[in-house]
Amino acid sequence: MIENRFQCCYTNDYGWNPIAVSKNIPTEAYDKCVQFHVINSTIYHSICDEQGNTLNLFEIRGDNSYIYIIRTQYGLKDQKMRDNMFAHAYIFSWKNRQFLEDPNEILAIADSNFKQDVEDAEQMIEQPLEYTRFLSIEEAMEVAKFGKEEYLLLMQCIVAHMSDKKAMDPLYIQYDGTNEQMKAILYCIYYALPYYLKKNLGITSCATSNNEKVKGLIFSVCATKALKYVSPLTKETNVLTNQYKNKIKGMGFADYVVKNLGEVNPTEYFKKLEKTAIELGDDTASDELILKISHQLIMKSDVKDYSDNELDKNLMEVLRSKSRESILIENYMVDLIREYQKRNLYLTEEGEAYLLDKFEMAKTIEFREVVKEYNTYKILTMPISDAAELIYKMGSSGQEYIEILKTTDKGCKIIEEYYHSYLLKDKEHLAWEDLKLVIEQMKTIGLETELVDDIEGLALVLYSKEIENPQCTQLAYHNYMDLMSQFTPSSRIEQCASAVKEVYWNQMSFKKFSKIPEIDYKELKVDSNSYRLFKDLRNFISDTMLENVATDNEFLVKVRKYVTKYWELISDKERKDLKDLLISRIEGKPIDQNFLKEWIEILLSVREKSQVDRLFICMEDLKTEDYEKVVMYLYDQWIKESLPKSVFKLITLIGLDNYKEKSIPIDFWLVAGKTLYENTFMIFDEYKPDLLKVDSKKVLKSSQLFRNTQSKYFNDAKDYVENRGEESKVIKKWINFIDKDSNLFSKLKNKLF
Repeated sequence: MIENRFQCCYTNDYGWNPIAVSKNIPTEAYDKCVQFHVINSTIYHSICDEQGNTLNLFEIRGDNSYIYIIRTQYGLKDQKMRDNMFAHAYIFSWKNRQFLEDPNEILAIADSNFKQDVEDAEQMIEQPLEYTRFLSIEEAMEVAKFGKEEYLLLMQCIVAHMSDKKAMDPLYIQYDGTNEQMKAILYCIYYALPYYLKKNLGITSCATSNNEKVKGLIFSVCATKALKYVSPLTKETNVLTNQYKNKIKGMGFADYVVKNLGEVNPTEYFKKLEKTAIELGDDTASDELILKISHQLIMKSDVKDYSDNELDKNLMEVLRSKSRESILIENYMVDLIREYQKRNLYLTEEGEAYLLDKFEMAKTIEFREVVKEYNTYKILTMPISDAAELIYKMGSSGQEYIEILKTTDKGCKIIEEYYHSYLLKDKEHLAWEDLKLVIEQMKTIGLETELVDDIEGLALVLYSKEIENPQCTQLAYHNYMDLMSQFTPSSRIEQCASAVKEVYWNQMSFKKFSKIPEIDYKELKVDSNSYRLFKDLRNFISDTMLENVATDNEFLVKVRKYVTKYWELISDKERKDLKDLLISRIEGKPIDQNFLKEWIEILLSVREKSQVDRLFICMEDLKTEDYEKVVMYLYDQWIKESLPKSVFKLITLIGLDNYKEKSIPIDFWLVAGKTLYENTFMIFDEYKPDLLKVDSKKVLKSSQLFRNTQSKYFNDAKDYVENRGEESKVIKKWINFIDKDSNLFSKLKNKLF
């Protein structure tokens, strides 16, 4: 059947290359075949088989899509008389069912079809294949010298080996070294091996350095010396452990053909096994668990005949299987679950999870109903707390049991426990619909006070969470009020509305102020300071108001009034946020922004409410250049330590602004120096006022601070001179003046100290 086969050869013909390749060979098959050839070509030199003959390697490789039948002849020479090999492969698709169903289609291909040079191989592309005599299973077993016991051992070992996902070493099979016996054993293998294993089986006629670490089967006359082996005739093996014996026994299908040799048609059985697995949702019919279930269904065993252990095991395996949306498996589960209920058996927690998974994807009404029956029975026989937990774990499907449970007293208690301890505790995933559902359900069984409290509290939590998004405030409010109206007396509705509105304004902050929707000031209006805090702020910093401010002072008056009015409601952190907000709102407005920014910073940095009004006076004194009052105020605050250093710094810097055009008295310079520098007189290293050039007596005559040898300013002056500051000569004159005339400020001393 030329149209159903491809070929691909490989040799060193002026370089290692694939040759004599079918034109229509699929790319996938070509790439895989070349890969096999390349591996074999790495030992192209002359090597021998176990009998000492030049190796003519026979291989059968399956990759689930294609089967590759390969002969590789070693011991050849190329054109330059160098060691060479020639590999000839025939490739068939597993879609050709005859290769799955009849081992002769693979094994009866005559050796004469495999060529050892390019010319002969190219001719085979169009030539029909020659076949040897087809065997029967009886003949194959006779040549292999197998009885049923030997045959069963071989197949169980192969299944165990191929089912071992971790196995990377080959399994060696003992034989007598003849091609006839090897082919007979291969016939037995392909005759009884399930299709999914057959499609991926790899077989080699002799061990080489390339395949001794590749998972597959290797024939050998001394197999028992290998790492893994089976000698069917002597019944020796080291792969069939008790664990694998039990696994294969539990699978049912893996050795079924051999166990029922002569009674079962393997083609019909494997076709039915494959078809059933596909109906169960396994499109490739390769999942061992689903194949096991398929076998159970084919056997049509009555679930009533299962022992409790068998029933539990089979049900768990069906639930654990990857079968999805299969009517066949749902029908099987219906039988298993009904029998389970009759025997008063319960699934484990793991089983419950698998059942829930299957239930959520159910296709048949019958399966859904039987699951409901089982779950209802179990729920009503469990302790109340456990039953409530089970309903919660069922997720959305758990709601289906609420209506059923409402018909019994215990069911009502379970529902209440479910709502109280589970649904209403899951704050992260809670929605308005959940709370409405609880209320609707509980109306029929009577709302308990504790549950009502839960709902009220959770409604407030949900509301508080949603109003964080400015776009959701109105919807959140209406959802809250709609919910509360369902169980709150009409006499309390207005009180409830006011309370929840105040929650909104209490949760508001100056950082969120700019995102407050205009409608909230109207719809969420409430008689409370928390509402007025933001309403008044909105009024005096609106764009319209800022555009119409007559003077900078007018704006600061409004700031002063607002801050003092709501001082108790604004924390230190919030004052900082308010300061940032006010400064941001005056950006780009037709007012003296620098002046306003400085005084907003000052007014909102103080620790006491009374300081706001006093600083406002200080601002007016600086405007009128009444430095004496400013000095007295700052000196007093310095003594009391009642103003933050940042405020001292800002005020002194404002006072020193444009100092060259102003006549600033010595005491203000001293206060500023003490505020801004480590040493008071270091200020004169940066600023060079005219008073440094004026006679000492005239300068010091107006000072109330630098007046005697005990003052802190006098000590700073001495340190400054000692450290040779830039103006140390001038300051030294001031010191000398004080030393000579210590009585100069005696009257002032009595007055101040």
